[in-house]
Amino acid sequence: MRFVKLDPPCAKASPAVRSVDPVPWTLEDILAELESIEKKLGSGASAPSPLKQPPEPQTPHPARAGRGDTPPRPESKPFVMCVSDDDDDGTDSDDDDDDGGGGRAGTRFSCADIDFSDSEDSEDEVYAKTPQSYMMSKKTLEEGILSELELEYQLKVKEQVRSKLSLLELQQKCERERMSSAMLQIQKYAEARREMDRKMDQQYQRKIAEVTDNHLSAVQREHEQRSLVEERRIRDDAALEEAKLKERARQEKAKAEAEARLKAAKRAEERK
Repeated sequence: MRFVKLDPPCAKASPAVRSVDPVPWTLEDILAELESIEKKLGSGASAPSPLKQPPEPQTPHPARAGRGDTPPRPESKPFVMCVSDDDDDGTDSDDDDDDGGGGRAGTRFSCADIDFSDSEDSEDEVYAKTPQSYMMSKKTLEEGILSELELEYQLKVKEQVRSKLSLLELQQKCERERMSSAMLQIQKYAEARREMDRKMDQQYQRKIAEVTDNHLSAVQREHEQRSLVEERRIRDDAALEEAKLKERARQEKAKAEAEARLKAAKRAEERK
């Protein structure tokens, strides 16, 4: 599908192009030119249809020119028109020759030779079908540029917000995984610590039992030794007391025998 795109006679208003273009233009100039074209076509005419390529103009025969034929109409002021070939791959060889450098050269057409009589669509339908641009709207060029910059800034901000949200979600996911791993490690460490404490408690209890047993055994041995020593002392004291008693009884018996012999000797002397 081919469509015709109207371009003003200079490039977009930028500092570089403005320095190159000797005759700068504004949006008001374009609107004024379009209004003049509408006035030429007539205010009561229907909306213009897409521009068509006019047929080749026929040059009048020299013989007929002398017989008072109508002279050719004077051409109106031409304007630059670019034909977009985005949807048509098979372009003409003439267009290929014109596109030798990186840009596409414009073709000049005369407004007087263009046919607008085949239009059947209403002005509203044509306006709805044609894409609205900032040039054809009532906004100024500065407002259009500001709108484009604002749209680009909004898209950039949205992209930055999306990237930041993605980064935050990724960081939150990594943080959750890290926290889960840390909690799992803490649980494993706590379980290992409890097992170690249980084993150490058993060892301590076993050691305490051994120490207590050794202490009780030592106390029992000491008590037995003291008991044996006390019993031996008691036996020695009893034996000594018994020996003393036996010696006293022997001494008393010897004394009694001596006194009895002495008395017997005295009686014998008295009988004599």
